[in-house]
Amino acid sequence: DLPQSDLIFLRHRSFMSKASTRQTLSVLVFAVLIIFVAAGTTVYVSTQFNTSSSEEEGYKNVTYTDAVLTCEAEGRAEFGQRLDQLIVDRHSSRFESDVFLYKIFLKAYTKTDKGEVTEFFLTCFVKSSNGRISKFDVFENVKGNEGGAIKQGGEKFIEWPQ
Repeated sequence: DLPQSDLIFLRHRSFMSKASTRQTLSVLVFAVLIIFVAAGTTVYVSTQFNTSSSEEEGYKNVTYTDAVLTCEAEGRAEFGQRLDQLIVDRHSSRFESDVFLYKIFLKAYTKTDKGEVTEFFLTCFVKSSNGRISKFDVFENVKGNEGGAIKQGGEKFIEWPQ
């Protein structure tokens, strides 16, 4: 049998460990709560305000390949089933850093029901900040009078060497 003073000490020690466990658990729950509140606030603020870089800053999350694929998809959508071939002009296509645009140039060849081939030139500008097309133009290659001299007022304007 234990003396009375030892029993009081054991009861006091048992009470202290329960209080200590409760205190540790409360601190832990409070810390987790603070983390969730901070994460939630960050998500809320980032969705309410546009935190991405503006076009003037030139945030380049879009690559040249992304721009080419975007323009090719737009070209395919433009011509649909008529499209026979789509070629990127890799010599002229480029990124222009002063305006933060990818300037992509393509050639498209389409076939009619009669099998005739028509050539088109496509100009496609893609913003480097968000990957969206800012300009898309299609021009048909119409061939003029080949081989003759250019005439003005019915007379030869330029004489070509014979």
